[in-house]
Amino acid sequence: MVFKVGPDFLLARHQWLYQAKSGQSLLSAFLVLIALFLILSVLQALFGYAVYGILYGDFTALTSLDGAGQVNFLKSAIVGLMPASIVAAYIAWRASFWWNPSKQSGMPLHLPQLGIWGWVLLTAGFAIAVYGVFILTFAVLGIDPNDYAPTSGGIGDNKSQAGMIEKVLADLADEPLLFALAIPGVAVFVPMVEELIFRGAIFSALVNSWFGKTGAVILTAAMWAVIHGATAPWLFVGIIFIMGLILGVLLLRFGSLWVTIVCHCVWNALTSLSIFGGVAGT
Repeated sequence: MVFKVGPDFLLARHQWLYQAKSGQSLLSAFLVLIALFLILSVLQALFGYAVYGILYGDFTALTSLDGAGQVNFLKSAIVGLMPASIVAAYIAWRASFWWNPSKQSGMPLHLPQLGIWGWVLLTAGFAIAVYGVFILTFAVLGIDPNDYAPTSGGIGDNKSQAGMIEKVLADLADEPLLFALAIPGVAVFVPMVEELIFRGAIFSALVNSWFGKTGAVILTAAMWAVIHGATAPWLFVGIIFIMGLILGVLLLRFGSLWVTIVCHCVWNALTSLSIFGGVAGT
């Protein structure tokens, strides 16, 4: 097979392809950001309770002292991420039309012509770069990566410094069917809604303001990293910030949100599967 990439991949080597124009003000963009996260939080809770009711049924266990009910609810909430994120992603997409007189989305959602090999090079390069950031961070700080790896103890392992999401996924790894139900939300729909919000609506409003391209990349990466502080250790928040910078540059370079969505999805899928392989193999 001849190694060949698409025209947009070749063009992006020489110029920035981002051209999105938003009629949305910074204030309205931030209000949409807040509203969408409130909506996503409420939907996740509602779908989480629905999944919990279907799987476990006993809501009185949520107040049990041994914490088993809470762990089961967290697992249910992760499974409920998929429908909650689908609704939130649709709302984020529709909201991008509201401030544009042309009735066209202010988000660059055209599919770039990268070719199969272009997509392979892009996603593989992104994954290698982020993995390299992890290795370099742990090496410079002299930290053992195993301290931040989720274990078979899951959410109950207080020694592990892994994030809450990673610990819950480790708990789900013991139940392959539930893990399979959780993967689409974690690896596809959550990355999609996050990209639509941060490198979609917020990025477009920032890049067309006095913040410009540099400010848009830095601020969206910072905001995206900070929202992970509720569930991830602060070391990971710093790494997520760097990951956000890379995604912002890729968005400017290739000019399409599908680039950041696909890269984000690939990374989440790889980390989720590595958790399943690591825990299921013990």
